[in-house]
Amino acid sequence: MADSASTARNIRNARKILREFCIKTEAKDPVEVTPESPKLIMNLLYTYCRCGTEQALSDDTMGGLIQGLRHVYSEAGHRGAWVVDKKNQTATGNPLSNNEEIKQLRASNRVFLIKLGRGKKRARPLSVALVCEHATRYWFGCGKPIDCRDVLLHAIMVVGLNVGLRYDEVCKMKIEDVTVTPGVRGTGSILLNITVNTKNSTTGREYILTEWPGNTRMRHSVLTDPFVALLSWMSMRGNRPGYLFCDVTDKNVIVTNKFWTTNDFKVFLRARLRLCGVGPGNLDRYSGHSMKRGCVQLYRSLGVRDEHIMQ
Repeated sequence: MADSASTARNIRNARKILREFCIKTEAKDPVEVTPESPKLIMNLLYTYCRCGTEQALSDDTMGGLIQGLRHVYSEAGHRGAWVVDKKNQTATGNPLSNNEEIKQLRASNRVFLIKLGRGKKRARPLSVALVCEHATRYWFGCGKPIDCRDVLLHAIMVVGLNVGLRYDEVCKMKIEDVTVTPGVRGTGSILLNITVNTKNSTTGREYILTEWPGNTRMRHSVLTDPFVALLSWMSMRGNRPGYLFCDVTDKNVIVTNKFWTTNDFKVFLRARLRLCGVGPGNLDRYSGHSMKRGCVQLYRSLGVRDEHIMQ
């Protein structure tokens, strides 16, 4: 689910181009629905997004505009599946609902952007080897002063690799959403309860991280134990109210009332991976999504079937 600020921006942009469309076509109501509405919207998008030209807008910008238009039509009362009554020349529903032509337009624009060298590249999977390399250099037994952000980064990477979550799916978790159950001889557990909105159905799910050797199959070393990684960060962070993965300043000051933004996480992740030997040509492909892709590849290599991984 997109955040409220980006949704509001998308709606403003959609209303802007609808007003321009209304002026050009002398239409009285820019969101009036007719059987021709999908075609008119297609023409509008094609013109505004400059598809097929070197000035073509990015796929994210086009996607945001489509989302904004869908919201505008929905707010005007045009909701539900798009249905055309050819006999009476009327139509009902949202003209952007399951519009195959718009999907095809967006797909062809993606292809064109790739030809221009502006296509969106898939995130590169984060490997267990890189996680262990980072931990060895900057955390466990590194023999030098520890940057709190390295402990934080390690916890995020290990948890993400174990349970298959992107950083933006957990970045706004609160410390109150975490329950630690002490145990004896490897029976402790940590319960993560995701209560904040995310971009998919992760909201409302619970994830259990058990103490080593635990329920993970990443038994390469203690460096990949999610219980140890998260508990280490929580011990350093303290139990003050606020965000679990909170902000850390350059002077190692932990600020619990601010979460570590996805951009700050990405910048620090890439800086550390560069020092761990990742070449400059690959750095920009590491992001918050790399843990999720790394988790899928890891469990596939361990023989776990895709349908079980997705659960």
